[in-house]
Amino acid sequence: MRTIAVEEAFRLPQLATQVTPWSNSVLRADRLDASYAILEPLRTLAELPSHYVRKNVVITMSGVCSHAALLGAVLEIGVDHAMFAVDYPYESTADAVRFLRSAPFSETDLARISHRNAERVFRLGPRATPRA
Repeated sequence: MRTIAVEEAFRLPQLATQVTPWSNSVLRADRLDASYAILEPLRTLAELPSHYVRKNVVITMSGVCSHAALLGAVLEIGVDHAMFAVDYPYESTADAVRFLRSAPFSETDLARISHRNAERVFRLGPRATPRA
């Protein structure tokens, strides 16, 4: 059943799925492709599953303050698909912010991870002034 649900989700190109925290499925997209290859008679996707993961999945770092995990996730699915999050009240917001600020990324990429990706995904940008 899960295979069918996943395949149907991949058919929706505008679908954005948030995974929190980092998921082994995301960090091992090659494994999804290998599993999908075994299903030869059932394969109907135009692309391999990893293509859809890299295109449609957004991950958050909630509760995982590890530069290795963050770098691995960004290398696997791209900086435009990683978002900052805090596992409040179980994690210190200040510690999570310090962790992100110390991450080995450019200022542009840190802005994407810290807020720009969330603004894009959740459509949080400034609203137009209503007409009178």
